[in-house]
Amino acid sequence: GTDNWEGDAVARNYEFFIESNNTNIDETTVMHYLDFPISAVYRHALSAKTNLIARAGLKIGIPLTGNFRLENSNLKTRLYFEEWDLELFNIPAHGLYDSRTDWHPEGNAALAIATSLFAELGVGYQLSPSINTRISAYYSYGLNDIISESQTSLIYWRNTYNSLLTLTEKASLHQLGLRISFSYSKVKKQAVRGHDLPIM
Repeated sequence: GTDNWEGDAVARNYEFFIESNNTNIDETTVMHYLDFPISAVYRHALSAKTNLIARAGLKIGIPLTGNFRLENSNLKTRLYFEEWDLELFNIPAHGLYDSRTDWHPEGNAALAIATSLFAELGVGYQLSPSINTRISAYYSYGLNDIISESQTSLIYWRNTYNSLLTLTEKASLHQLGLRISFSYSKVKKQAVRGHDLPIM
C-alpha cells in the first residue's frame, strides 16, 4: 500500500502482511475424482473356493469437483515497514488490523488430472456358484501435483483467501486401506441332447 495521508507531502510505500502466531489453521478440502485403472491380476488357488489375488497397475483420476473451507484460524494482521525493518502490532486505524478468528472463507479448488500407481493383495472366496467376495489391502501412490494453481501467500489483502494446498510445492493423492468387494456372475447351463445309436 501507499501511505499518502492528507497533509503529508511525502508518499511512502509500505508493505504489510497477515501472519498467524500459532499453527491453529484448520481447513477442510473435499475432492471428487473418477478413477480409470489399468492393471494386471495374478490369481493363485488356495483351495476349491479360495484364491490368493494380487493386482497392480496405473490409474488415471479425472477431477469432478473440489472445494475448500477455512474452519478455524487465529490469523491477525501485522504491519511491516521494509525500509526500517519495523513490525507493528494491533494497528486499529485504516483497517490495518483484523482479527480473523471467526473467519470462514470458502471456494472451489482447481484440480488437475491425478495419475497414481496402485497395488492390491487379498483373498477371494466363492460364497456360491454365482457370488464371489474379496477382501484385500490396497495402496495407491500419487505421481503428480493435483493442484493446478499455485499461490505465494495465504491471504491477499484484504479478503482474498487461498487454500493451503495452493501454497505447497506438490500435493499428491495417497491412499491406504482395506477393500471389500462382491461380484455376481450368472451361470448358464446348457442341456446336452442324447441320440439313440444303432447296435451293430
